[in-house]
Amino acid sequence: HLTGDAEFAARFRREAQAVAALEHPNIVRVYDFDTADDLAFLVMECITGSGFKEQLRELHNRGERLPLARVAQIMRDLADALDYAHQHGIIHRDLKPANVILATNDRAVLTDFGIARMIDATAITGSHDTLGTPAYMSPEQGRGEPGDARSDVYALGVMLYQLCTGKLPFDADTPYAIVLKHITAPLPSPRSVRPDLPDAVERVILKSLAKNAADRFQTAGDLARALQLALESPAPRPIALPRLPRAPRPAWRPLALVFATILLCFILFIASRPLRVERFLAQATLAPTAERTAITFNGPGVVEDTWLDPDASDEAWHASETAHLHGARKPDRILIGFNLTRLPVNALPISATLTLRIERATPDATPCKITAYRLLVPWRPATATYNSPWSKPGMAANKDYDPTPLDLVALSDSGTRALDVTPLVASWLSRGRAGGGLVLMLADDSDPNCHYSIATTERANPADRPTLRVVYEVPK
Repeated sequence: HLTGDAEFAARFRREAQAVAALEHPNIVRVYDFDTADDLAFLVMECITGSGFKEQLRELHNRGERLPLARVAQIMRDLADALDYAHQHGIIHRDLKPANVILATNDRAVLTDFGIARMIDATAITGSHDTLGTPAYMSPEQGRGEPGDARSDVYALGVMLYQLCTGKLPFDADTPYAIVLKHITAPLPSPRSVRPDLPDAVERVILKSLAKNAADRFQTAGDLARALQLALESPAPRPIALPRLPRAPRPAWRPLALVFATILLCFILFIASRPLRVERFLAQATLAPTAERTAITFNGPGVVEDTWLDPDASDEAWHASETAHLHGARKPDRILIGFNLTRLPVNALPISATLTLRIERATPDATPCKITAYRLLVPWRPATATYNSPWSKPGMAANKDYDPTPLDLVALSDSGTRALDVTPLVASWLSRGRAGGGLVLMLADDSDPNCHYSIATTERANPADRPTLRVVYEVPK
């Protein structure tokens, strides 16, 4: 219960007071705030209208898009709201269609101003975890930085991309993979998705979604005004020149023209031969490509693991060659930590694969699934037990581990299994961390009778130990 935290309560009150002071036609009013029965709540204005997210879903299902003029009007309303809030020192940090209401008078109204900061107040002050929704998150927020007004401009640009094309700029299987794309992946051209989109509108979208905040529009109002100008600018048309009367052409002119063309091409060919060699050498040396390198991490001191056994809830893990995962009747957990100091500090991960040796513990083991999650709490193999240092025995979602699966792999017969943990490694490196931890467990829908054993780092045969293979590039 966060209201029992004095720091959170004070932060909530400060943020609520700041949001309640906002009076703007495109921002939902906050009339009051309080705490009761361990709950913090806001009393907000009731807006008659419909959710913008639901309207976009209906348009998508019908294969339709909003007219660009309507898009510009919505952008103008939201930009006015953002500029007003930014001038009062408040950043939204979670701008997305789900936080927009379209009132009955077609006015776009922004909701949940400052809510992300209130809910995650302790995260802001106590860690570097990101705030926001991955699909709309700016690169700097994805790197764990607090962001500023230009982070809201980026989110507004994502919405503009979505409104103009019907698609989000980046999509992936996991939230962390989406965040990584916002940080590193080139932006797909809006006109590649919608060829009839005006060039001027595409330029506005590209500028609003620049990776570097300094290269974006510096205010939301700048974005909205640029969009309006782009729509008002007429598309360039070819200029029709008047036809001039032709003079009679001498009979010898075509033959002379052909001869002159051949002579000119021959002269240019001879003159350009040394230049071609120099140009080829220059191109070969001026365009170096980043080389991909692979490093495999395994063994004690590099990979550490711990089995959290509910039957020995207060006992620290002792060295053994095997850990176990049972079904729901006995929710075991296996922790694995990685020391990635061998990676260059500027490495850009291409892939990261965790390979495990899996063995059926009983002949009648029921097929099930193993999944991996990102750990949020530091731990040490010598002191971690089923009861500690976790928020509750066996770990708590959203507190001790992130409940978004990194990967989900089916288990049946014994053998090796590979899990894709690329987003996890990428998130560590983007925050300057030389490693971290994850937790393995059986998926919730696994049969209760599942029972598999996992080879640990104590295995005598190095080939059976957990290994992490990272393929990366170093920018040149």
